[in-house]
Amino acid sequence: MRHAYPRIAAAAAIMLAVLAPAGCGTTDGDSSASADKPSAVPDSKMVKELHDQLPDAIKQAGVIRFAGNSSSPFRIVKGDQVTGLDPDIENALAAVLGVTAELTLVGDNGIAREGILSGRFDVANGPSFPTSDRQMFGNVTYINVGQAFLVPPQDTATKTWTDLCGKRIGAVKGFLPEDPLPTMSKKCGEEGKPEMELVGLADPNTIVLSLKAGRVDAASLNAAISGYIASTTDLSLIPAADHKQRMALLTTMELAPVFHKAFEVLFKNGDYDAILQKWGMTDVRDDAPRLNYLEK
Repeated sequence: MRHAYPRIAAAAAIMLAVLAPAGCGTTDGDSSASADKPSAVPDSKMVKELHDQLPDAIKQAGVIRFAGNSSSPFRIVKGDQVTGLDPDIENALAAVLGVTAELTLVGDNGIAREGILSGRFDVANGPSFPTSDRQMFGNVTYINVGQAFLVPPQDTATKTWTDLCGKRIGAVKGFLPEDPLPTMSKKCGEEGKPEMELVGLADPNTIVLSLKAGRVDAASLNAAISGYIASTTDLSLIPAADHKQRMALLTTMELAPVFHKAFEVLFKNGDYDAILQKWGMTDVRDDAPRLNYLEK
C-alpha cells in the first residue's frame, strides 16, 4: 500500500519515503523536513530472510534510524524538503529490509557516530571514510569518490591542487583525521613548498560561506559535493584526480552484515544504478559493496 507524505510539525527526525515493504511516506521535523520526492526505486521488495536477521528491537519498532549532515548532493535540504542520493539509498535499503527509514539531520558526522555508540542512531550515513580508527563500528562501502577543491571565481592562478600549497584550505573538521588533505599538505612540504593551512569547519555549507567571505582560500570536499556546488554557484572546480577513496555507512557490528546483504540486493537488482543515475552520480559507482572495509 502506498502512503501520502504526511507532515508533522516539530517531529524529531525526517521520516523517509519508504514504509515496509514498499510504500512511501514522510514526516518533517525541527532539523529540516521530509522528502516528498519519491525514491528512484519505490517498488523495492522486502527480502524476508534479511528482515528476519534484523535485531529484535528494530523489527519491533519497524524503523532504522539514520543520521547525517546536510551535504548536497548526498542530502539536499531546501526549506522543508530533503532529497538526494542518500535518502534514496536509505529508502531502498529500508524497503529490502521491510522497515521504515528515519533520517535525523545532525550538525556533523562526529555527532552521528557518537549517536551509534550511545544507541540513539543505528546508522551514520555521512558518508564516512572507513579507516583504522573506526574499527569499533561495522561499515559497508557503497561509493568510490575522488577529491576536489573549490576556489573563488577571481582566482585564475590556481590550475591544479599543488597551486594551493601555502593557502588556507577549509575542510569538514570531522573528516580531517582521515581526509587526504593532511597527506597532500605534507606533499607540498616534501616538494619544497609551504604546507597548506588546514581550517576545520562544521560542514560544506559553512566552508562555502567562509570561502565566499575570504576566510579561506579554497574548499576541500569530495568530488561529488564539489562538483554539485560548482554547478550551482560561480565557484571554480579544481579536481585532484590522483586521489580516490571508498566511502561507507557506519553502523554496529551486528547490523553491518545485514546491510551488506541488503546492498548486494540493490546492486544485483539494478536499484543502486538507478539511484546513481537519477542524481547524475554514476561516476562514483563502485563495483560491489564491501563489508568492514578499511582503506590502506
